[in-house]
Amino acid sequence: MYEIKNQRLKRMIESDFTNEKKRMIRQLKAGNGNMAQMTDRMADSEGKLIRPVLFYLVYLLFSDCPQRGMGRAAVGIEWIHSASLIHDDIMDNGLARRGGKSFVSEYGLSDALIMGDFLIFAAMQELNSVQGKNAGAVRRQMIWNGLMLCGGQKEEKKLLGNIDAGQDVYFQVIEKKTACFFEAVFKAAAFMADQDLKTVENLGDAGKELGYAFQIRNDIADIMAADGEDGSSDIQRRLVTLPVILAYRNGGRYVKAALKEHYALGRDRGSGEIKRILLDTGGVREAGKIMKRSLRTAYDILTDYGRSDALDEISGIMDYLRDTI
Repeated sequence: MYEIKNQRLKRMIESDFTNEKKRMIRQLKAGNGNMAQMTDRMADSEGKLIRPVLFYLVYLLFSDCPQRGMGRAAVGIEWIHSASLIHDDIMDNGLARRGGKSFVSEYGLSDALIMGDFLIFAAMQELNSVQGKNAGAVRRQMIWNGLMLCGGQKEEKKLLGNIDAGQDVYFQVIEKKTACFFEAVFKAAAFMADQDLKTVENLGDAGKELGYAFQIRNDIADIMAADGEDGSSDIQRRLVTLPVILAYRNGGRYVKAALKEHYALGRDRGSGEIKRILLDTGGVREAGKIMKRSLRTAYDILTDYGRSDALDEISGIMDYLRDTI
């Protein structure tokens, strides 16, 4: 789990989330014994849990402690995310995930598909058990998010080998693929906190901007780590991301020719050379500036609801995104 600095908030969030996750895993394994090994594997390989952590923190902008049932919604949110990663790795032939093997590389295509589907239905079971005045609105947000995720994953094909893709196309894709998830998490938290629709929409806008920043950060991190030739990096897949778009727009004749040759014509220039071009032309640096603008916009929206320990922790997540590229 992302390291929450405030010890009071850390204890509350970790306890609520962990207790619910353990309860649900026991229930899933009891009713689906043949899924036990993969369920344990999924539970042991969780990442930073940034989405469920943000779900709690946005709620805590308006309350002193989590309400009953928040753990179920938070676990549902994380399992939707985990399912999307499994399916993402299947589509992209991803070999590694969260410091280890991806599900598809460890278990094979059939079992990875089953596990992804299993997690989606497990998430729906969790979300369906959420009670309270606005429980239906929370479920609707996450269902809407799932539909957007699928559309975004399909539309990512618009960026494969399309060196002429501009920023508009890129942001249309990542809005559905990534930003909408953060938007849905922020809105769901606002609904659970019983906020009015204007506040829900404002917080959704903040979540969307944070989602843009999150995806741009991941795109930059992928480039910075792209020194190997295993075929799984964005460069090797010829996925045109924001740093590539900016480098192609700003580069001279040699840069344009090299990027077109690699991305559009499929003539491998090597990860090292493409990485150097993206750094030398300022594509990575300019993408970083755009990421920081989205973070600033998100933070400015959130400050409208006052300073608090929860806001400080959300700000810490933003600092984490800035500091890890």
